[in-house]
Amino acid sequence: MSTTPTGSTVNTKRLYIGNLDQTIDEYTVVKIFEKFGKIKYIEVMIHRTGPKKGLSKGYCFLEYENKEQALTAINTLQGKMIKGKPLNVSFAHMTPEQDEAKKRGQASHHSGRPNLLSVLRGQKLKNSRYL
Repeated sequence: MSTTPTGSTVNTKRLYIGNLDQTIDEYTVVKIFEKFGKIKYIEVMIHRTGPKKGLSKGYCFLEYENKEQALTAINTLQGKMIKGKPLNVSFAHMTPEQDEAKKRGQASHHSGRPNLLSVLRGQKLKNSRYL
């Protein structure tokens, strides 16, 4: 990890994945990114209220086991066209508060419910129609 001039940290295993089509779900993101290494964490951002409630906000965060896996994913997928839109893949920036909460296992988004990654952990995923 390193610190940016604004005081946020860059986790060299955690990626920001942006410009996703709103029809791309967590399963599809996992299928696209799992070939570069073991995914430890994924958080797909969705609208929680309003007319778009339940729909993707078009970005997510994903974390690999190590920096090399993350770098390979960035170098391979940055700008790759998925459903007619170029992916934006880079290292994620976290505020010091987010970084501390994640270290303590208290991410602010966590609802206590299992996410797709935890449900599918240890299982092979089937081919996705978006690849």
